[in-house]
Amino acid sequence: MDEQEKQLKEHKAAFDEIVKKYNFAQEERAQELATFLTKPRKDDKISSDEFATLFGMSQEEASVFLSFVQMGLEFKKELNKG
Repeated sequence: MDEQEKQLKEHKAAFDEIVKKYNFAQEERAQELATFLTKPRKDDKISSDEFATLFGMSQEEASVFLSFVQMGLEFKKELNKG
């Protein structure tokens, strides 16, 4: 496993821990999360401070979570290019 794969697996593991810790797999929490992530924003940027405050988590957890979501969106964008 190269360093990039190792980092990706570690990032995914941290993301999964946050999902578990904050119950984001539960229907109600998942809906709350989806609503927040998809609401229109003037600059299309999601603030990790706002995310952390809304979901009662640390700034670091919010950054890890949102960066993994961003990675997924970039991957989806690459898939749709082809």
